[in-house]
Amino acid sequence: MGAYFTASQAQDTALQSYLDEMTKLIMDNNLANSKERDEVRTLANARTSTVLESLDPQHKRSVLDFLYSSNLIDAKTPVIKLSSADLEGVDLRHDNLRNANLSGASLSYANLSDTRRVTNKKLEKQAKSLEGATMPDGTKHD
Repeated sequence: MGAYFTASQAQDTALQSYLDEMTKLIMDNNLANSKERDEVRTLANARTSTVLESLDPQHKRSVLDFLYSSNLIDAKTPVIKLSSADLEGVDLRHDNLRNANLSGASLSYANLSDTRRVTNKKLEKQAKSLEGATMPDGTKHD
């Protein structure tokens, strides 16, 4: 095996490493039931923010899918806060984000068309930026 990774392999490796670390924090450190200032929560939020900055939109979507299915971005009590998350270009069509807390996330140029149970009004209220995003009803946000 060569010493060089393709960009796609590097993205895959970064994503897998993140998922492995987060699974360990969930299983071994009770991340889902952690308190606001617990070290495990601080670590998980920092790791999530860092990995989202380094991934392409397709891999970012995988992170969101993982966080959502693990109930870590629940609207009422999010363990992982996406307030400064870079979700630019993420294709969230057909995703059910009904209980996801996307407050403050930058969703510039994200494709949110056909997103289930999320309204334009809710996104406009929560998101830091929706510039160029395709909204759930198919309209473009300027």
